[in-house]
Amino acid sequence: MPEVTHHEQYMLRVTAGATYNTKDHQDVLVNTEKPVHVSSDLIDAKIHMRIKDYRGLSDTVHVVSAFS
Repeated sequence: MPEVTHHEQYMLRVTAGATYNTKDHQDVLVNTEKPVHVSSDLIDAKIHMRIKDYRGLSDTVHVVSAFS
């Protein structure tokens, strides 16, 4: 039986874009007030991402937000 892994071993990178092509995506600043702007001929959006207990790619991420 494989060893059970713990979620602390992983880091989540959140990106967003107007298409599925990740080369055109931007990093989403999770648990901040700064939105990511996504625009195409089909959508104009400001994206805010809230994730409880988020542990991202850097030590400067906000783990807690006003919306938690």
